Amino acid sequence: MEALRFTAQVLGFSVSSPRSMEKKFDKKFTWVIKDFSSLQSVNILSDIFVVRGCKWQLNAYKGNKVQNFLSLFLEVAGYGSLPSGWRRHARFRLIVVNQRSETLSRQLEGQNWFEEKANGWGFQSMLSLDEINAKDSGFLVNKELKIVVEIELLEVIGKVDVNGFHLLSSEVESVSRMFEKHPETASEVHLKNPNLRTGYMSLLLSLIDTLCQSPHKLPKDDLGEAYYALESLTDAGFKLDWLEKKISQVSERKEKEKDGEIQCQAVKTALQGAGVRALVDERDNYACGWKYADWEMKGVPLRIELGPRDLEKNQVRVVRRDTGAKMDVLRVDLVEKVKDLLEVIQRDLYDVAKRKLEECIQKVETWDEFKEALRLKKLVLAMKQELRLDVLL
Repeated sequence: MEALRFTAQVLGFSVSSPRSMEKKFDKKFTWVIKDFSSLQSVNILSDIFVVRGCKWQLNAYKGNKVQNFLSLFLEVAGYGSLPSGWRRHARFRLIVVNQRSETLSRQLEGQNWFEEKANGWGFQSMLSLDEINAKDSGFLVNKELKIVVEIELLEVIGKVDVNGFHLLSSEVESVSRMFEKHPETASEVHLKNPNLRTGYMSLLLSLIDTLCQSPHKLPKDDLGEAYYALESLTDAGFKLDWLEKKISQVSERKEKEKDGEIQCQAVKTALQGAGVRALVDERDNYACGWKYADWEMKGVPLRIELGPRDLEKNQVRVVRRDTGAKMDVLRVDLVEKVKDLLEVIQRDLYDVAKRKLEECIQKVETWDEFKEALRLKKLVLAMKQELRLDVLL
């Protein structure tokens, strides 16, 4: 049996058992045909389902393609409205489910290009109608026939229709996710021209990408243009309350970041005025933890952190390099506290170094003690002038 398109041209296919389901598919769709035996239609169409923005449906024939056989095809739904030159490359598996024993299900697999002249692929002799209608065959249960299709979309050429917008394949996932989260976004868009609809959708995607940037990196002009773009999209009928809220949040965060930068510079100026060397790390391409470690390796004794909560409380957080101790200090007390801490750190470091030096000094009075001290890598202090360190020849 061969995978056929409607022009009857043969391409490759494979027949596999229901248990060989190792390969993953993007989508699984189940179609239940009720009162299958009594249906007199030439062909039966399933509901439309979507795989990565591409619309599909199943088409079943009862003995019309091949006498006394169920013919089953996978089709691109609404292909007539797609832009010229569209193509879809897909791997698919069609399964007529045996509802009493999965191992007896009938399944066939194909991998084909779907295009304008070949919008559907499938199998003319999927399963004999006698086998389907046989008593206790397991294919008909309560007069219902169950069909499953699994699809892996391998490649998409041309634009894809998503809610009436013609999109590039790279845009499908983000737009589909947006419509899932905000289904009313384009429900009142009054534009009929497909090119204009696509243009406005591109503007919306660009606006979303802009707002996904860090507020620190977002120029003030871009934020102003974002409001202008939002107004244009709203005038076209888009419902973007959720996006307007996002712009307001970004604007508020940007104002807070700007205020934080001003306050950081104020702290730096105050410390420098008191004779303390200070620097504001304005690098935005490194995480905070990376910058902390960078300055610790350089030996900077104190780190001062200033965040949104610190701004609200008019304080800063001071972290000692030598002990890792953290303390919150009011801004009015910061200069004196830093000067005191630097003296304390200097004294503590000196005391630790002095103690370690003294622990490394060993007093000796005999040759054996001298040799033992050297073995232990100690600094040797000879206490008696008459101690002779003769070397035996």
